[in-house]
Formats: sequence, structure tokens, C-alpha cells
Amino acid sequence: MGPKARQNANDVVVLAGVSLAMLGVKALATGLLPNIPFAPGYKLALLTPLYVVAALKTKQRFGATLAGLVMGIAALLLGDGRYGLGELAKHVAPGLVCDLLAPRSPQTGGLPNVLRWSWIGVAMGVARFLTIFLAALATRSAAARARRALLLRSRSPNTPGRDE
Repeated sequence: MGPKARQNANDVVVLAGVSLAMLGVKALATGLLPNIPFAPGYKLALLTPLYVVAALKTKQRFGATLAGLVMGIAALLLGDGRYGLGELAKHVAPGLVCDLLAPRSPQTGGLPNVLRWSWIGVAMGVARFLTIFLAALATRSAAARARRALLLRSRSPNTPGRDE
């Protein structure tokens, strides 16, 4: 096995491990603690370090994005699709921001490590929030258009099936 194949195999193992940990967090939230107001917002606090691990431990440039993509697809397949494809974007956006901002070497740069990683975490949280917000706006406006169309159709005098 060549060095490139070995790197790809290492990346697959890292992504599988990170994705399994992310799914474990999701299973904890939906299976063991449903509808319990237990530490709201904990998902991002628990998932952010996993995105960083995926970004730093893979040799590919977009390791965290791939981890988010795997988690988004798994969330859709498990029925967590309240926002449709926005659900996929909700998981991919923090990974993409992490891949773009996370340094290849944790010791580079002028800021101390704690501040730099804190700002990267904030940027990841903002990206996740914005995708959820935009997906909610899109689904809300689509639902409002559908309700308006149904309302107009029910008021139309030429609607088939109406008794006159």
C-alpha cells in the first residue's frame, strides 16, 4: 500500500471515528434525553471540538467539512429533517468554517492558542446559527406561500367539487 493510500485510509478512520462520536451525541440528545431541558445548546459545545479534531487529524484540506457532511446525511436518514436540506447545511457550515480558519499547525499565529481557538469556535457557532436561521426563514416562507395558495383556492368560485 502506497503512502497516498495510507493517508486516505487514515482519513477514513478518523472521519469514521469523529462521525461515530457525533452520532453518539445525537443519540444521547434524541434517545436518552428527549424533551428534557438539559443544558440547551450543548450540541454545539460538544460537536465543535469534534470538528476541530477532524480538521487537524486528516491530511485532506476539508476533513471537518466531510465530517459535517456525514453527520448531516446521517441526520437526514434518521429523520431529523425539520429544515430539509437546510439540515444538511446546518452540519456542513461549521465544518467548512473550521477547515477555512483552523490552522494546519496549532502553534502558528500571533494570538495565544486559547483565544484563537475561541474565535474559531465562535465563528463556527455563528455559521451554524445562520444556516439554521436561514433554513427556518426559507421553510417558514414556503409554508406561508402554501397556506396562502390553499386559502385562495378555497375561496375561488370555480373550484371543482364545491356545491353551488
